[in-house]
Amino acid sequence: MFPGQVLALAAGRAHALAVKDGGTMVGWGENTYGKATPPIGLSNLVAVAAGDNHSLALKENGPVSAWGRNTEGQINTLGLTNVIAIAARGNQSMALMRNGTVTNWGNTNGVIPSNLTNAIAIAAGTNFCLAL
Repeated sequence: MFPGQVLALAAGRAHALAVKDGGTMVGWGENTYGKATPPIGLSNLVAVAAGDNHSLALKENGPVSAWGRNTEGQINTLGLTNVIAIAARGNQSMALMRNGTVTNWGNTNGVIPSNLTNAIAIAAGTNFCLAL
């Protein structure tokens, strides 16, 4: 399916994503809303994340790309830059910023404290988000 080394993986509710060496990606699984099909020309990737029906990709210089279903604004990255990590769950997306703050969008339900600083890693599960 994808020769070469895999650098990063993500699993959504019914789809998966992989970043290959060289910074390109592949997606597979259920593809309603195009969530398993990366946008044409997407390259220089270092990380991927998958929610229920949307996907995120982080480019090596910090911008985030998003695609798939957008019922609650979960793919509206609004020119987000200086990102070092991404995570997704359900209809929510998260980004760890270079300055140690965490931003989130989509169905956030107040899961990230507004005063969170000095974070070094993030993750998301079905009903929760984590920051280290």
